[in-house]
Amino acid sequence: FDDKVLIKKKFKPKPTTQTEINDCSKKLQKAQQVLVVASHQSINFGNVSVFSTEKRSFQITNNLQQFILVSLKCEHDELKESGPQSQVVPPHQTCGFDIVIHNDTPEIFSKAIEYTINNDLTYSVAVNADIVPIDLTVEPDVLQFTFDEGYSQPYIKSFVKLINNSNSPTEFQWSGFDKVFSIHNKSGKICPHGSYSTEITYKPDTNSHHEAI
Repeated sequence: FDDKVLIKKKFKPKPTTQTEINDCSKKLQKAQQVLVVASHQSINFGNVSVFSTEKRSFQITNNLQQFILVSLKCEHDELKESGPQSQVVPPHQTCGFDIVIHNDTPEIFSKAIEYTINNDLTYSVAVNADIVPIDLTVEPDVLQFTFDEGYSQPYIKSFVKLINNSNSPTEFQWSGFDKVFSIHNKSGKICPHGSYSTEITYKPDTNSHHEAI
């Protein structure tokens, strides 16, 4: 079971047929309750970058001979995109609720959601995530520009790579460049876990000297 794979098909939100209405209004006995199986007791998202959206599939399997109404309650702002709110699950079928987490500020998230069977039995599921800042690294962290003896060009070029270690798209913008040090692209966007290479040119003025950036 891979909870990153969502169940696309969702069942109807409310009972409509007489059989569904009768089944979903019944209180389940203890012997029946154990036949309604949840996929998780806790959902752990791990590290989630700010501004990104992560989803997990929370599933309920109905092993009964009747319909059941499963209602989901997610009151926290970080989980407000989760859903659907309810599903009528046929006998021997599995429904999937998409648990969606998003936040624009770092935090250690540890809260609970609730699901209810037939408007009677309520259970809680812990949801944990470490919402972390954008992680962008530069390789190499130092560029050394040196004119070797016999080098005839008035400039030297070198490349730097920006690496996005986050699961969120990241925008960047370089600053501090001038006519001596110039960069090919001053801004851009890097996809999650992607990288971006750009060219830096060192073109010194008429005074011969040695510099690093």
